[in-house]
Amino acid sequence: MVPYVEAAQSASGDDARKKAWEDLQTAMNQNSPIIPIVNDAGTIVARNGLEGAYYDTLNTFDITELD
Repeated sequence: MVPYVEAAQSASGDDARKKAWEDLQTAMNQNSPIIPIVNDAGTIVARNGLEGAYYDTLNTFDITELD
């Protein structure tokens, strides 16, 4: 990975920088030990006719908005 990082750090000119950073990203994608997995499978609220429930993983939800 080091050669890709060094190439990206030392590249000059728009085309050379673009190519070097793309090569680095491709190498990181191919050799990454981490597999990102997003799994938000939990049940937050359940009821027939429930309205106003908005949930996202960053901001949770405001229960005062539930009808």
